[in-house]
Amino acid sequence: MKYIKYFIFFLILFFAPPCFAVTYYFKTAGVNTNWTTAGNWCTETNGGGTCGTAPTASIDAVLDQYSGTVILDAATCVAKTLTVTSNAVTLATGTGKLTLSGSYTQYPGMTVSGTGILVFSAAGTLTTAGIAIPNLSVNSTSTITIPENITITGTLAVLSSTCTFSGAFNINCANLIVTSSTSSAATLILPINQTLTVSTSIFSNGAYSSAYAKINSLIRSGTASTTTNLVYNGSYANCLIADTYFTDVVYSGSTVGNLDDWYGTLTRSTGITVRNSPISAGGGAWGF
Repeated sequence: MKYIKYFIFFLILFFAPPCFAVTYYFKTAGVNTNWTTAGNWCTETNGGGTCGTAPTASIDAVLDQYSGTVILDAATCVAKTLTVTSNAVTLATGTGKLTLSGSYTQYPGMTVSGTGILVFSAAGTLTTAGIAIPNLSVNSTSTITIPENITITGTLAVLSSTCTFSGAFNINCANLIVTSSTSSAATLILPINQTLTVSTSIFSNGAYSSAYAKINSLIRSGTASTTTNLVYNGSYANCLIADTYFTDVVYSGSTVGNLDDWYGTLTRSTGITVRNSPISAGGGAWGF
């Protein structure tokens, strides 16, 4: 019996799958330049190792000097993490979507093109190396660490989840969406003592549908002892904020709907007047 136990232990130890992370590299001389084509991916750089498996949510993806141009050819592109290690890489997002369950790291001098969407489905670090990304979406409760200022040329979207940005850096985007299509509120928690600047439009509305008209969207700073700035530079018609909480509002502009203030700052475009008298900072709401 003793030897049988040892034998069983040996079998488990020998045949058990490895616990370490699996990494796949995109190769230039693959089948094509599409992310979802399995033959483009190998376990070693420059086409080495074992090839033939496209990244999954448990596989780390790497784009290096041997990767060239990589196209997000579908809305089903996925990986655990994506790390770019060369400025020779072009990530052509097209209209595709890349969903990550970990971090995303760009490389200085690389090229990012298209209007595709980067989706964080779990906590991770977003390192852009000073290169703008087209669109960013968060669809689960996640903390996104930003070690630098980030620019999103399209939309920052928080959908039916809580997105917390952590890091002493600013965020710039063209459009901001914080909304919920379920019974769970969508919440955007901004970096402490930093600024989110929106250039074109804001849509933050708990009343995504009549069924959830009472569900609030939240935009707030990290702690009550800090100030976070939300600066909106778009037109009045494109600023739609209803049932949304924010803090210590600076009433230099106007909006649509109701806004409650707690401990941050909302600064809107100059030349837009407030239609009703604002309440004092620290709590309450006003309507339009």
